[in-house]
This record gives sequence, C-alpha cells and structure tokens, in this order.
Amino acid sequence: MTPVEYLAFERASREKHIYWRGEVFAMSGASRQHLKISGNTFYQIRKAFDDSESDCEVMYADMRVKNERTGSCFYPDILATCHSPKFEDNEFDTQDKMYFERYTRSGDSTWEYCSASLPDDTLALSSIDVQILLSDVYAKVEFDPENDEDTDLKVVEEKSEFQVPG
Repeated sequence: MTPVEYLAFERASREKHIYWRGEVFAMSGASRQHLKISGNTFYQIRKAFDDSESDCEVMYADMRVKNERTGSCFYPDILATCHSPKFEDNEFDTQDKMYFERYTRSGDSTWEYCSASLPDDTLALSSIDVQILLSDVYAKVEFDPENDEDTDLKVVEEKSEFQVPG
C-alpha cells in the first residue's frame, strides 16, 4: 500500500492502523496499567508546559504521526513538541468550533443529554464531582474564523430508556 492509499484508508476506517514499510497493521487496545502510565505522563508534561507558559503542546493517543525518515505512520501514546506541526495535506479530521456534549445515565436507566458551546459554560460531571470550564477544555486550540457560526448555548435534556442487550 502506498502512503497516499494508507492515509485514505485510515481516514475511512473506524479502527486505527500502523503503516510500516508499505504494510498496514491493526492496533490493539491498551491495558489499564498502560493507560494510567500514559495518562500520568501526559498530565506531568502538560503541567510543565502550563507552568512555563511556553508555546509547546502535548497531545494524547490519537494524533497520527509520520516518520519522515522511514515513511511509517503510527499513533504514539503521547506527542510533545515545541515546533510548529507539518501536515501531509490540508484535510483535517477535527472539530471546527468549541462544542461539548455530555450524556449521563441516571439511576432510573435513562440518559440525560447536555451540550455547551460558549467559553464560560461549565461542564458539570456530577458523578465524579468535577466541573470544567469549556475554555479550559479548548485551551490553546485555534479555529478557522471562516467556520464561525452562532455560538449560543444549546442545552437539551432528553430522557430515553436504556436497554442492556440481552
């Protein structure tokens, strides 16, 4: 498979794959311990960058990276850089505005839905007693001004029956 074919294949896939010397390999899941170690490492790097007020950035798990020397593509657990990223093309697989959705299962087996789209909106995660400002979730994220839309808060609360497949 060529690198161009891999990129098209990967963008259309629901799973993640590694590209190595013309071959494609499906990625396996990670263990709980592995995720804890990766999460702790990400947190410490992010905290160091925030404390230093640097322009460096750190990303977790889902950023596809190409090794220029070998041409291979992979998904490192953590990516930290203090340089401007270089992209393969101008097709970006990301959100284009500030927006957060939350689905919470309540005790009576129903789902409650809430969304937020303004920087001062608070995302309340009551099950773990955490509140997060949307502006903190989107810290250092820049959007294309051409994609700006109406950013009024949209809160919808719906309840629907939750059924466990039997």
